[in-house]
Amino acid sequence: MIVFFCDSINSNTGWSSYLHSIYKCLNNKKKIIIICHKINKNIKVKQYPLLRHPLDYSNNPFLIFIDVFKVIFFLKRSNYIFLNLHIICEPYVLFLPFIYKFFKKNFLTAHGSYSLILNRSLRTKFFFKIALRFINQVIYVSEYTKEKLYIIYNSNQIKKVEIGRAHV
Repeated sequence: MIVFFCDSINSNTGWSSYLHSIYKCLNNKKKIIIICHKINKNIKVKQYPLLRHPLDYSNNPFLIFIDVFKVIFFLKRSNYIFLNLHIICEPYVLFLPFIYKFFKKNFLTAHGSYSLILNRSLRTKFFFKIALRFINQVIYVSEYTKEKLYIIYNSNQIKKVEIGRAHV
């Protein structure tokens, strides 16, 4: 089972349209779960609204300490065998130090400026650096993001996988 952390699977934000594109490409849609902020009733996939809006966590990382219990309770009580976690919305990476043991591999997709927002304030920077220790691969979607990620992260610590390039 692959678990995605995203705001939703709607196509109205960059994050959710990215997840929607992944969903459309998957062969076995029964083997994914979306832990999200909002459910899309038009898409037949298991969706669990356990999260707040992603920017709530970047504005106040201490909210993680409240909401992580809902996520852990769900992961422990579910009858699924979890393989991978793919975090689509960067602020949700703050959950990772508490839930990484449920998954074999943890992925983060870095979407331009949002991948850097957690590194800007002292409140989130500390938690962000801890969370990054539990990421197996960072997927970046533009050359700009790749360059900024290399500045912030230790390139030996995290593998980066390029899946696309921004074209002007």
